Amino acid sequence: PILEKYQAKATIYVVVDRHDRDWSTYKKEHHNSGELMREAKLNDAQVKQLADSELIEIGSHTLTHANLNKLDDTDCLKELSDSKQWLEQLIEKPVTSFAYPFGIYSDRDVKLAKQSGYS
Repeated sequence: PILEKYQAKATIYVVVDRHDRDWSTYKKEHHNSGELMREAKLNDAQVKQLADSELIEIGSHTLTHANLNKLDDTDCLKELSDSKQWLEQLIEKPVTSFAYPFGIYSDRDVKLAKQSGYS
C-alpha cells in the first residue's frame, strides 16, 4: 500500500524454492536455526500479483539460495537459468535482474548471470 500511495517502484528478488527450508544453512551450516524456514514467504499468486502491479519488478535470487561460490559451473548455471525461466513463466514477463545470494559472487558468476540473460 505505501508503494501505491506514492507510486514508488521496488524490486523483489525471489528464490524459487523458498518454502519449508532454512536458506541460511547454504552459507554456514551452524546457522541452521530454522528461523528462515518459519518466516512467512510470498506464495506464487502473490508474486504474480506484485508483478502485475507495474510498481514491482520481480528479479531472481536463484532456485535454492545456494552459495554460488560453492557450485561448479554446471550447477551454478542451473541455479541462474532455471530460476529465471521459472519466474518468467509465473509472471509472464521478462526477468532481467538478479541478486546474488549472501552478496557473494565471483567474476565467473557475473559471466554466467549474463550468459543466462540477466542484464
